[in-house]
Amino acid sequence: MKYVRGKNAIKKIFGNTFITRFLIRIRNLIKRILKKGRTFEDYGFKYVGVVDGNDTKEMVRILQKVKRLSKIKAVFLHISTQKGKGYEQAEERSDLYHGVGKNMKITTQGFSKALGDKLTDAVSKDNKIVAVVAGMKDGTGLSDFAEKYPKNFIDVGIAEEYAVTLSAGMAIGGLKPVVAIYSTFMQRAYDQILHDVCLQNLPVVFCLDRAGLVGEDGKTHQGVFDLSYLTHLPNMTVLCPNNNLELSDAIDYALSLNSPVAIRYPKSYSAIDREFLSLGSSLWQPLSHGKDVTVLAVGPRMLELALEFKSASKLDVGVTAVRCVKPLNAKALDEIKSKAVFVLEENALIGGFGSMVSSYYASANKNIIVRQFGVNDKFVKNGSISTQLETNGLSIENLINVSEKLTLHGEENE
Repeated sequence: MKYVRGKNAIKKIFGNTFITRFLIRIRNLIKRILKKGRTFEDYGFKYVGVVDGNDTKEMVRILQKVKRLSKIKAVFLHISTQKGKGYEQAEERSDLYHGVGKNMKITTQGFSKALGDKLTDAVSKDNKIVAVVAGMKDGTGLSDFAEKYPKNFIDVGIAEEYAVTLSAGMAIGGLKPVVAIYSTFMQRAYDQILHDVCLQNLPVVFCLDRAGLVGEDGKTHQGVFDLSYLTHLPNMTVLCPNNNLELSDAIDYALSLNSPVAIRYPKSYSAIDREFLSLGSSLWQPLSHGKDVTVLAVGPRMLELALEFKSASKLDVGVTAVRCVKPLNAKALDEIKSKAVFVLEENALIGGFGSMVSSYYASANKNIIVRQFGVNDKFVKNGSISTQLETNGLSIENLINVSEKLTLHGEENE
C-alpha cells in the first residue's frame, strides 16, 4: 500500500517527466533485488507474500490491507500453510492424515487394503507390474506394497494427468501399470485417459477408489461421475466388484485383457465375501430370477439394497450383480423375462449405467419397463452416506414405493 502511494507521490511532485520515470525505475530495481514475486509484478500484479496462513491474526490484518490495496490495482496474495497445523500426528504425517474418521482415527480397510494385498502378491509373481499413485499412497492401501517393492512403486504427487501419461508410456514399454487414484481425482486426467491410453488401446489398469457416495468428504470428493465419463470411451472396460475376492479376480481379469480397464469400488465398505463366478466365465452374476422385476445392481451397496428390496417386496423380484458395466452384457439383457427392470447405481443418472440399459431396450424395441435409480443432477451435499443414499432415492422405501405404482403392464398407476 505504501509502495503504491509512494509512486503516486513521485508522480505528483515531478509530474510526467523523465525524473519521475527514472526514480520509479530505481525504486522498482531495488524492490526486485530485495523482494520475491517479481514475476507477478511484471504482469501488472501487486505481489504480497509470503504470508503465514496458519497465523489467523496476521492473515486478518493482511487481508484487510489487501482489500484496500485491491482498489488501486490487482493483488497477488501468496500464502503458505502447514497441512495438519495444530495436530501433532497430522503435522508429522500429512499424507496419512489427509482424511480422517471419527475421533481422528485412520484406518485402511475394505477394498483399499484388498488392493494392496493383491498387488503385493501379484508383483511377487510378475515383476512387470508397477503401481502408480498420485499422492495418496496410504489412502489407496499401497503403503506396504511401496515398502516391500519400492522399484515397482511410483508416487507422482498430486499430478493425476502425469500419472496416466507416465503409465501409458510404461505400457508401451512392456510393463503392466496399475494406477490407483480416487474416482473424483481421476476426473482431472480425463484427457490423458482418452488420448494417451484408450486411443492407443494400451493395457493400463485404473483402480478407482472411493467410487460412489463418500459421505462427509464433501461435494468435491463424491465419486459419482466415473461411469459417465469412462463408459463412452472406446476400448475401455469398466468393472465393478462387490467384495474383496471379486476385486482380486477383477485385477487378474484386467491384467489378462491387454487393453484399458477401470475397476471401481466404494470407500471403506466391508462387503460380505460370498461365492461368485469369475469374470472370465460370467461378467454378470444372476443371484435370483423374478417374473415381475429384475434388479440390476452395480456395486456392493446397491447389491445389498437390491437383496433387501427382494426380501421386502410383495412382487416376484430377481437380482443380478452387474460386475461389468462396459461392455454392456446384451445377451444377459435379452434373457431377462421379467416385466420391469430396476437399475441401481451410485453414479449420476445422466450418462450412467441405467441410461445404457434404457437405450439398449429402446433401440431393440423391447417392451420392458426400465426404472433408473442413481444420483440426481445436483452436487451431493455433505452428510452421512446413508443420508446421501436416501436423498437420491437409493432406499428400500423408494424402491417399494416405485414398484407399487407399477401395473407391470407397460405403464404406471396414477
